[in-house]
Amino acid sequence: MYEREAVVPAEFMVPSLRIAVENRLGDMESLRERLYALSKLDEKRMMAQWATEAAQQRRKVWHNKHLRRMKFTPWQLVLKFNGRNEIKPRKFKVRWLGPFKVCEVNANRAIKLWTLDGKEIPDVVNGSKLKQYHEQRRTTDLEPSSRNND
Repeated sequence: MYEREAVVPAEFMVPSLRIAVENRLGDMESLRERLYALSKLDEKRMMAQWATEAAQQRRKVWHNKHLRRMKFTPWQLVLKFNGRNEIKPRKFKVRWLGPFKVCEVNANRAIKLWTLDGKEIPDVVNGSKLKQYHEQRRTTDLEPSSRNND
């Protein structure tokens, strides 16, 4: 036991010449075992690659299923994402600019905007950088019937 060389456990998985000598395999048997192990290794790699591609496809299907696409129409009020804060986002920086009016919606979700004054913004904005603007109602704007009469 003490006069033997140490064998790394990995050598039992991928047999080496030393393991072949210890198991008393001949040259041809050792070569066949080695080629068989290498062919199995290629098969395992292929199976791993297929499993990875299948997992990526499942993730893509799940993502596309849960993706919410906003539908924008002309004259709708929207907010535009302020991309300048992406490099160094700060806690209290304004992330959304606007509101703006939608002027034109193209098939590829490229959207032309106007300011509320009616001036056209020269750049076209991707639809993923916009969100719908909801006006806030003030308590003075509420109808008298919805107020609490004490």
